[in-house]
Amino acid sequence: MKLRTTLALLVIAVALGIFVWILDRKSPGTRERLARRAYVVDFDRNDVTRLEIENGDTKIKLAKTASGWNLTAPVADRADQKAVDNLLYAAQFLKRRDAITNLGKGEQKRNYFRQFGVLRPHLILRCLGKHTQIVLEFGSETALDGTCYLRVDGQEPVFVAEDNLKNLISENSDYFRDHQLTPFLPSEVNRILFNQAAGEIELSRQRDEWQILRPIKARADNAAINRLLQQIANTSILQFQDQEGSGDLDVENSATSLSLFSEQSKVKIAYGPAVPNQPGRIYVRVSDRPSTFIVDESLLRTVNQKPNDLRDRKIMRLNPDLIDRITIMSDGKPITQLSRRETRWVLLGNSSENQTATSEAPAEAEQVNRLINTLNDSDVSRFVSDSAIELDRYGLERPALEFAFSSYSTENTAEANAGETRLATLAIGGSENGNYYARVEEEPYIVALPKQLVQQLPTSSLAFRSREILSLPRSELLSVEIKSKDQTAKLTRTGKGQWVVQGLTGKQNDLAVQTFLDTVANLRAVAWVSADDSAPMADPSEQKLVLHLKNQNSAMEIALRIAAPDQDGNRYATISTQPGTFLLSAADFQRLEASLVY
Repeated sequence: MKLRTTLALLVIAVALGIFVWILDRKSPGTRERLARRAYVVDFDRNDVTRLEIENGDTKIKLAKTASGWNLTAPVADRADQKAVDNLLYAAQFLKRRDAITNLGKGEQKRNYFRQFGVLRPHLILRCLGKHTQIVLEFGSETALDGTCYLRVDGQEPVFVAEDNLKNLISENSDYFRDHQLTPFLPSEVNRILFNQAAGEIELSRQRDEWQILRPIKARADNAAINRLLQQIANTSILQFQDQEGSGDLDVENSATSLSLFSEQSKVKIAYGPAVPNQPGRIYVRVSDRPSTFIVDESLLRTVNQKPNDLRDRKIMRLNPDLIDRITIMSDGKPITQLSRRETRWVLLGNSSENQTATSEAPAEAEQVNRLINTLNDSDVSRFVSDSAIELDRYGLERPALEFAFSSYSTENTAEANAGETRLATLAIGGSENGNYYARVEEEPYIVALPKQLVQQLPTSSLAFRSREILSLPRSELLSVEIKSKDQTAKLTRTGKGQWVVQGLTGKQNDLAVQTFLDTVANLRAVAWVSADDSAPMADPSEQKLVLHLKNQNSAMEIALRIAAPDQDGNRYATISTQPGTFLLSAADFQRLEASLVY
């Protein structure tokens, strides 16, 4: 055989192989073909854009748009998306039980069709789309329970199929109408307008926080608004009233209505009278929909709101992530100043006319967070005034106590210039009947706060001072000298890292030594009681610990004095590295006092 002939045959063989491979890829596999045989028709329900149902003289038409399915006949309305999806799913996966073929010709075939109820079917479903043109003609029930006869596109064979699809399309047009009052999810609503006989209430969502705009400007209760929207979304239309007798409901001019806004869309719901002979039900109309609807009267209770029902009763709405500085003032003068340093908080020195203190002390972040959380989570006792007037009457012209929360930026931004920006200030004034009058200066109203809550708010620098007294690496600790009234002992670390007790008689208790060292190295206060050393420190049983430390850079000595107990058994104490007197827990004192020898 010549080379040219061989090459030609090779090319033909390769081309034939590629053709077979492509054909095989495009052809359904054996498993897929077998699966399709289990169903009456083969189509993709996502391709369907129109549905037509004929049920005797009744014709129902549905069309798919960019926003979803709509009913176009016998009435134009939003369709129930779930009902349409169920119909399409049932059509695509309509199971066949049998296929009746060889029905003969002419009159014999017509007699069979008449017997099966498909000669002139009363129930027809058309599924129409770009690639879909399917007509299902449903006949009578078969002797087998839950099945019926049907034809596809008026052709043989006659199928015996499950009757779930037939039952679906036998429903009246109301079944395919949207039974929800609005098309919005609660999270999509960004504005609400209540139109009531007493006036309008307007709310707006701003950065995921609801605000009341009318009749007062105030924070709204996010949980209450979201709950209200969810209840409206859950309100189902019980009946579509297309006949007369539903009352004269003019949506646009109704005296009582609710309007919901989402981006550029709006839905207005007007409430009508009670439904005669149907206790607990009322008429409503919706602006973008035909007909009058009947719903449960609980909708009226949901939307019958007063401004104070919707107000946020929390004292403040603070975002902890934005707060960089907190200033607490008494009679207009700062008594405590806190500043955030990345992930930690510090206490700043107070300022005076002659001196600006730049010293900083560690602050207890837990206490800062507790203050913010208390103001965010605690309710006001009542709303006193919707306008911040007559401040003198409430002791708020010159408030006795103020909490100022600010952000701080080192650079100019699009939102603010460099420096401190006040976020919110809580002013607390006079007290009356177990409450303090207060106002958030950035909000135009006055509230009352429970007296007990106000008195428990931390205000002094001691309340925020870090309770961490010592946090020492054990590797830097060289020795500890323990002095008491009766004796002096010393713990020394040898060159091999072992600790030795000196000055005491007996066998060394290594467990007690390690417990003592762990307690010293990680000492925390129960609370600070004084900014200086003026607390009761004179005590015959006073104990003094002198710690000698050394690291790579320097050596230092720390003196810890422990004195009299308080009523709870905690001990007053001072330390040379910090000013002030603190309380050492009774448990820590017992560990430090325990004998280091047997």
